[in-house]
Amino acid sequence: MRIDSVSSNYNQLYQAFYDENKKQELLYVMNVFTNGVDTYNLDSLVLEKRTSFDINGPEALPRIGAFHVFKKDSLLVMSAQRVDGLIVSDSSTISLGKVLGSKKIFFNHHTSSMTPILEYKQKLFVYGLPIGGDAPDSTNYLELDLVLDFEKRTIQKLYNEDMEPVDKRWGYLRYHTRTIDDMGRIIYSFPFTSELLIYDIELDSFYTQDVPSQLIETPAKMLPSGENETKHFLENNHFDGILFDKYKGLYYRFIKLSINPMDNNGRLKNAFHQETAVQVIDKAFNVVTEFKLTPVWQYLSKDSFVSKSGLFISEANNLNGNISEDSLYFTVFNFDQQKIK
Repeated sequence: MRIDSVSSNYNQLYQAFYDENKKQELLYVMNVFTNGVDTYNLDSLVLEKRTSFDINGPEALPRIGAFHVFKKDSLLVMSAQRVDGLIVSDSSTISLGKVLGSKKIFFNHHTSSMTPILEYKQKLFVYGLPIGGDAPDSTNYLELDLVLDFEKRTIQKLYNEDMEPVDKRWGYLRYHTRTIDDMGRIIYSFPFTSELLIYDIELDSFYTQDVPSQLIETPAKMLPSGENETKHFLENNHFDGILFDKYKGLYYRFIKLSINPMDNNGRLKNAFHQETAVQVIDKAFNVVTEFKLTPVWQYLSKDSFVSKSGLFISEANNLNGNISEDSLYFTVFNFDQQKIK
């Protein structure tokens, strides 16, 4: 897919949308260079629309950090690391603060393709990294999501009171990812445990489900005190993201396989060197299949998304010498449950 000089093939956030009226697939891509969102047609592979936002003024977006597609011509865009933003359509632009009411909240949202804004009825779930214990509204538990309730006009933090308190900076829950399925369940996946934490939105309750992988042994639980974080992730198997395919009724969980963290010159490697596997799970949390992505240097699993056409995994690995900066490259996997069981 060709891109222009003010776009990047290394992106933080993708969201696919199927236009039922026109029977076409669209891909929305956050563009930090234009401070906006680009819309591509996945059928024709061309840029259809570019939406940019001013950094100053009454309808300003100082620095884009997240977006969510409500429908084809309706977007929520949020500033980086701030709980504010704009709800934009072809006919109007309104600030998020006006919709929800002004409220100061200590929350550092961090949105990516593996930690997108999730929508369920009149609620949005925004992923965040904890700021720390000095925040006035902090808890003793990992804050899983910020819940924006448009019906009640409230902003609340979601956390599990039954979950053991963890070190907010280095605990094994820190780099959790999550997705939402078509049953109103948010599925949280954590790096160093095979257990999934499941939040039923309607019941407002949590439960866990262990979904071990046959490709790896039980991962390590914690980052040892004083150890280099990158080194720890490289030399330990860990789960690295989860997506839900509403068209196939499948979850895709990514696994990073352990490697020697040092190169031949004694320098620390990075995640681009690490082999990735995909665990395919059905809605009853049975493992349907698992497979490794090869060659190692080709894929960048964190820049993945699901569309009606299948699972798109980016090929923008920094070690991939076969790609150009002028295009977006993906490998598309299309799973048929009946054939792979």
